[in-house]
Amino acid sequence: MPSQGTVRIAVLFVDFSDAISTQPTEELFNTNVPDAETYLEAMSFGDLDLQFEPLHTWLRMSETHGSYGFPGATQSGSPLTHEDQQAYIQEAVALADPDFDFQGIDSVLIIADPKADSMHSPAFVANHPYWGVTADDQLITSGVTRGGDYYEPYLSERSSGNAVAHEIGHTLGLSDLY
Repeated sequence: MPSQGTVRIAVLFVDFSDAISTQPTEELFNTNVPDAETYLEAMSFGDLDLQFEPLHTWLRMSETHGSYGFPGATQSGSPLTHEDQQAYIQEAVALADPDFDFQGIDSVLIIADPKADSMHSPAFVANHPYWGVTADDQLITSGVTRGGDYYEPYLSERSSGNAVAHEIGHTLGLSDLY
């Protein structure tokens, strides 16, 4: 994803038949996005202008939250594959597509209902167009899938914005130092 200039990020909200949301999407947006946006723009010394564009509606995924291959905050298992994450993002994007114009979108942030505790928050980076997702003839090769792993009671609300900033940093090319 470009690390300078204007970057448009679609923000989509998903829930599941076994984790139905009653929380307003605006509340989750405000918990996850403003601190991340402020931090990343400040760290770029003004070279990066993030424009988060939310679709404030719940999109119901077709499977239960444990069916998408995420090992999650409360489960152990195999690491999430690129193919699993790609399929999850593509389904969310396809559900949003009738109501959201993806033309000019550089990245997506998929925020799952916090009750979906099998979901977690990795970055998505497709190094080849084949591995990206598409909508409205737009190829999207980066994103973040936001799960329930940073909504634990012992973490502050600021941790949610930090998690989003951290994962978006990976889509900008930053790596973990461990």
